[in-house]
Amino acid sequence: MQTQVEQDDRLNTEGSDRLAHTLFVNCGRALAQAVDEQDLLQSVCNALVNNCGFRLAWVGLTEPGTSNSIRLVAQAGDQDGFLQEPGCSETPATMAIEGGETCWIKAIADSPLVVPIRAAALKRGYTSALSLPPQI
Repeated sequence: MQTQVEQDDRLNTEGSDRLAHTLFVNCGRALAQAVDEQDLLQSVCNALVNNCGFRLAWVGLTEPGTSNSIRLVAQAGDQDGFLQEPGCSETPATMAIEGGETCWIKAIADSPLVVPIRAAALKRGYTSALSLPPQI
């Protein structure tokens, strides 16, 4: 007999597996159908929001010669001006870029890493954030 924790872990793993499969299928489709880089990036953002349950997805590129100046190049979802708020497009993303590792903020309300964006995120109902570093 499984404990509640074991059952929750199994359900979270199954959900993660389904999400990974959905991401793989949708991103593969976007790659196959893209006419250029901009179209690909926009299609991936659209897939994350429309097919994978994310409320907001965006892609930013660092400006040449900098590690923390990020230029928004594609976005989809319910942002209500979030990405235009000071620091909102950069805080977790900058951490991912500078550290070269995924920055996953599981609870925005409790994380000291997102103090600059906490009020803006919570105002919009955002509870977590995931930023992936660029892979070369």
